[in-house]
Amino acid sequence: MCSIIGWEIFRDCILPATALIVSVIALSISLKQKKISVKQYCDDHERTRRTNTVDVLFRWTDKLTAKNATARKFAESLSEENLMAIIECKSFKLANTPHNRRCVEILNENHSEMENNQQEIEIDSVVSTKIRWELISYLNALEFVLVGWIDNVVDRDIIEQEFEYLFDHYNGGLRTVRKIMRGCYPCIDAFEEEMLKKRTNILEKKIQLGREESTN
Repeated sequence: MCSIIGWEIFRDCILPATALIVSVIALSISLKQKKISVKQYCDDHERTRRTNTVDVLFRWTDKLTAKNATARKFAESLSEENLMAIIECKSFKLANTPHNRRCVEILNENHSEMENNQQEIEIDSVVSTKIRWELISYLNALEFVLVGWIDNVVDRDIIEQEFEYLFDHYNGGLRTVRKIMRGCYPCIDAFEEEMLKKRTNILEKKIQLGREESTN
């Protein structure tokens, strides 16, 4: 009789408790394995992002040329009407200044040196096409970099540090060209907006700090 009662106690109390303990141990092991897997995934992801960042920056540097830089500086000094002519590969005229003359000579390597005695420079359709090519190549390369920034497959902080200067007060990231081309470069547009917010936040914090110091 005692053995039967003992078995019933073992069956009703000990076995369920043992099963519960085994389940808890199994769950704990499973959670630890999952935690390890998540950490490995995060480590692999960060390693991939760093590799992608180096690759993207290398490609960007490789794409940059003296003509790219000249075309960007030249374009940012032009009116929207002149830029429209370039995008449409049409001819237009400019004031015959040393800056304009030098830029056109660099961008059109087959062009003979321009004369200084004319009041205007005529940019023909051939030169417009060459300038357009340099501008589009520059924007395409920048958009490629910032696609990775948007998709978070590169180190966003590094990209922001390296490219923020393109959208400061003196550089517009070819904003007018992008405006003419109407949404062809969404990643550049998004990056510019983010950098503007960042600068605005920094400025507001400085203003607030100045107010607090003045009241103390």
